[in-house]
Amino acid sequence: MLWVMGGNPFNLREAIESSGFNTVIADVVQDGVVFAGESAGACIAGTDLHGVELVDDPEYAEHIIWDALNLSSHYFLPHADNESMRPAMEQLLAVHKNNPQTVILNDNQVWIENNDEGRIITGAKPPANME
Repeated sequence: MLWVMGGNPFNLREAIESSGFNTVIADVVQDGVVFAGESAGACIAGTDLHGVELVDDPEYAEHIIWDALNLSSHYFLPHADNESMRPAMEQLLAVHKNNPQTVILNDNQVWIENNDEGRIITGAKPPANME
């Protein structure tokens, strides 16, 4: 399993590009390694990062890469229900609401995909004092 953490998706995408990992990741996943992306890790697995700049500042990356890794034909929007991101998330949701490939994920949800077919699994919400 390949677990890709969160953070700034533009920094993450730049690091993957500069390390050369972008040239092998699709083959690694094609060979059966499971890709698991958390937050920014989910964003970079999809088709592109346009719109993510409403939530995360792309200027933290030296070289901004708008293309995601295309490990999926979907566009991932994690943290859709996160109160601390509400204003920016509402803008982002408005930008992508008509895209049938958009996968909107709350903080207690995951997207499971196999051969471009997927589904959302919802877990329990943490208590309010633990968010």
